Amino acid sequence: MEKLLVLSVLTLLALSVEEGYEFECYDITNTMEMQGRTFNGGRACCGIAANGKRRCGRENEWNIYQGHARFCNIYEDAQQAFNNHHDLCCDSPLIDNCGACKSFHVWDFESVEDMVNQHPVESWINNTDWRDDYYDGELLDPLSRDIYPAGYINAILRDQNKPPVCVYVRNSGGHVIEVKIEPESEGSTVCIGDSLDDQADKTNPGFTTTCDAAQLTTCIQDGTLKTTFQFPRNANGNNIETRNEARGFTFQITCQHGCLEQDDLPLWLRVRWSTKGYEDQVETNAFENPEMFCEYVNRDYPEWDLFPTDIELVTQAIGEDAPSSSSTLSFFVTLLAVACFLI
Repeated sequence: MEKLLVLSVLTLLALSVEEGYEFECYDITNTMEMQGRTFNGGRACCGIAANGKRRCGRENEWNIYQGHARFCNIYEDAQQAFNNHHDLCCDSPLIDNCGACKSFHVWDFESVEDMVNQHPVESWINNTDWRDDYYDGELLDPLSRDIYPAGYINAILRDQNKPPVCVYVRNSGGHVIEVKIEPESEGSTVCIGDSLDDQADKTNPGFTTTCDAAQLTTCIQDGTLKTTFQFPRNANGNNIETRNEARGFTFQITCQHGCLEQDDLPLWLRVRWSTKGYEDQVETNAFENPEMFCEYVNRDYPEWDLFPTDIELVTQAIGEDAPSSSSTLSFFVTLLAVACFLI
């Protein structure tokens, strides 16, 4: 398919974005491919998605909210947003709280079991080239969802946290959540913090910010309760769903210090959460108690208790064969011959 050069233009949409946030629009004069999608004329825009990655789409897939360009549709639920490779708007009824995050990356799995079943250990544990495979594949298809080393996804924390990495986790409100983060660069202190606007939601205390310069692990007890709310599914207001559920868990990742000036920080992150929530009827034992989740998840899935850089160490350990009996015998014969020579 012929790829034609396009002319970058400034539009009212692009001009309304706050300074320091990357966003631009293009007039497409014919047919072109961009990020695995085909555009037949019209106008396309590219900006930074909630996971920090550059994302391109039709101009009407973008909207400006409080000076921030975001790739989301307020009438989409989490599953629709995920299927369409969109983010989830902060003013969606599923979140309804806009602080530093104006949109959220929809976490790629619906449960721990979903992650384990889709990407079992054997799909990544013996691959020392998983990092090259991931980045090479992303160059060919930025929307590919083929490689999840130990269930981690890749994100980019942009310079000066503009924007932070923002994540929405489905089916997790009112549960216990484990989050692991590992930056690609050593010495960069990253933090996971509450994404809620304290002024907008004074009833939810959120959680304490946790930081680390190498490998960050935190276990969060989310106090979100089930509630009944209205979810408009179109702009006309003639399709409104009534839902009774706990809104999903959200968080943001920022750089505290050590990040290079005017540079971006790639990182890996993973989320796991308890099957049962605080409002669910649970048995009074440690195996079902949500508060014990961060302990028993590693008991149930011990091979998953690692960071991306650990995969290479585990793989190397698996690949190291123990000395065979023949090689051991050969060694002792050689040693005996040397001893006799010296005598």
